[in-house]
Amino acid sequence: MTTVLCYPKSSAVLLAALSIGLSHPLSAQVPADSARARSSQTLRAPEISTDGPSQAAPGEVAPKMEGDSEYGVQKILYRRSNPEPFNVSLDLGYYYTDNVALVERGKQDDFFLRSGLRLSYTPQLKGNLFFSTSAGSEVYRYHDASFFDFDLLSFDAGLLHATPRQGTAYDPLFADVVSWLRYSFYRISEPWDWGDSVFDNHSIVLGFQKTWRISRGHQLFAGANADWSLDAGEPLPQRDEYSVFAGYKVKWTPDLESNLVYRAASNEYQEFDRSDINQVVSLGLTYQFNDWLAATGSFSAVFNDSDRSAFDYESLNTGVTLVLTARW
Repeated sequence: MTTVLCYPKSSAVLLAALSIGLSHPLSAQVPADSARARSSQTLRAPEISTDGPSQAAPGEVAPKMEGDSEYGVQKILYRRSNPEPFNVSLDLGYYYTDNVALVERGKQDDFFLRSGLRLSYTPQLKGNLFFSTSAGSEVYRYHDASFFDFDLLSFDAGLLHATPRQGTAYDPLFADVVSWLRYSFYRISEPWDWGDSVFDNHSIVLGFQKTWRISRGHQLFAGANADWSLDAGEPLPQRDEYSVFAGYKVKWTPDLESNLVYRAASNEYQEFDRSDINQVVSLGLTYQFNDWLAATGSFSAVFNDSDRSAFDYESLNTGVTLVLTARW
């Protein structure tokens, strides 16, 4: 039995929730850290296209051209890239972790179920400027360590700016850059008890991501993100986070792609004399069955190095996720 089980369940829940993206032995004492960890291991880039609008969607007949008599009726084979502001996604995943309590010693493994629903609206304001808002709910349920079960509610709103892709006047430095400034809120609660907060947090987030299109189907991306906590329900887990990330994306076929991502974050706690360096390496493989259904297999390794050794830990995680998406 680890030290986690010696604390009130509300604290363990907060830890489990924050540990989804971070991991350390005393996370159980500060559940908010555990929940953050579990929920942040997968990076999500802004879904804004920096390409110009296309003339037709896949399969639509192209305008008449010279040579039609020789080659026959031609079709457009690339996807529509016009902005689609409304997005609804529902995902269901099953995962394995070798360190459910995010501890340095006395590790225990477990399986857990994660499901999430997210609604987002990203209308184009003018030119390359977009307004972005989203709200979501995530549910985490462990097979053996049900002590760590928690729910996560989140909301964010702000501005996105996307510059056109390479080959424009923005080259070479600012092409294919998406930047964002937003307000973010999340609440961690006991299972099915969203009205009773275990931990909530209000923050301002500033960041950017740049993409380099190396060749057809190959992309390299990198960026940085700063998250300043303005107010939190509990002072102990409140922290500011400064992170950098880089990844390589390969589209092997029109339906199959892989992502290799590295992320390093410095977590500075405001009310507690503690500073952590958290590193995540993840590999994902996604198959797109059609426009609305995809499956992803993932593997990630998490390493947390704290100036307080009791919070050091390592964690390996793997799982499979099904994602339903609707855009219009």
